[in-house]
Amino acid sequence: MRNLEPGMAAAKRTGQPSLPPPLAAELHANLAVNLRVARQEAGLSQLALADLANVSRDYIIRIEMNKKANVSIDILARIAVHVGRTPLDLLKPPPKPKRSP
Repeated sequence: MRNLEPGMAAAKRTGQPSLPPPLAAELHANLAVNLRVARQEAGLSQLALADLANVSRDYIIRIEMNKKANVSIDILARIAVHVGRTPLDLLKPPPKPKRSP
């Protein structure tokens, strides 16, 4: 049996490609930070955003705490619209904090 790249074993089993675990973890971490910042900048509470995006407050909390493993693209898009971002914006690496001199 040959060695498969990360994510390829799951693709072989399910017929669906999957992300390598380090990349998936990085995207989830980016989403957690970016969503919290975007929501706060939009002046929304977790409950208000949840109501607008038609998801539970717990769902928003789990995303922001990096506890939600599988956020659907449809829900990500609904959330992004209400915080004034694109789904891609929420998945990009967050800006580095600025150091004070």
